[in-house]
Amino acid sequence: MYWRFQRTGHSSFFIYDVYIPMLLILSCWILAIVAYFLRKNNKNIFKGAEAKYFTVLHKLHEACILYVTIALIMEWFYFDGASTDRWISLLICLVFTAYFVAY
Repeated sequence: MYWRFQRTGHSSFFIYDVYIPMLLILSCWILAIVAYFLRKNNKNIFKGAEAKYFTVLHKLHEACILYVTIALIMEWFYFDGASTDRWISLLICLVFTAYFVAY
């Protein structure tokens, strides 16, 4: 985790700490799409492991959503309207919230 304290006493926690979970969420979607297209071309390719594969992807996706949601809540403890980092963080929060609602 990367912490950066400035004179105002706030950190860039959310911006730097949530990249990896968001990349994992993106990876889950990519792996699910790849599995979908492989299965579309050959129905028997995942015959024995399909349920386990999608269960692991789903659990990883849900754990990442939980982590980002908790980080999003923590972000508002440090919000400072004068900070550019906070406004970038707000934009990321809004995009993630739209994704979470759509999901």
